[in-house]
Amino acid sequence: MPHAFDTRHAHLLHALIGRRAVVEGVPVRVIEVMETEGLVVLESARGERESLTDQYGDLSQPMVRTYTVPLLSEIDTGLHPVLASLLDADEQAALLVALGRSS
Repeated sequence: MPHAFDTRHAHLLHALIGRRAVVEGVPVRVIEVMETEGLVVLESARGERESLTDQYGDLSQPMVRTYTVPLLSEIDTGLHPVLASLLDADEQAALLVALGRSS
């Protein structure tokens, strides 16, 4: 479910683009922020490629593997752990305020 986001603080999210982290042993980097959907898109920094199939079962061109994570955790009131790993404590607090949550 999308989360209300105060767009006056959009710079907090856009500053994430290009940041890198290691998630479950996979190096990733932020390639897109989807404010209205409340999502961050990560790309495998290993260059791993995967082929997807279309509605007819035909393979597409191999694409770099991506992962999509929500801004907020689904199990508590904080940021999603992957997103939190990309931010320092001050950035986390500011983003929680922008999302209408207190730290």
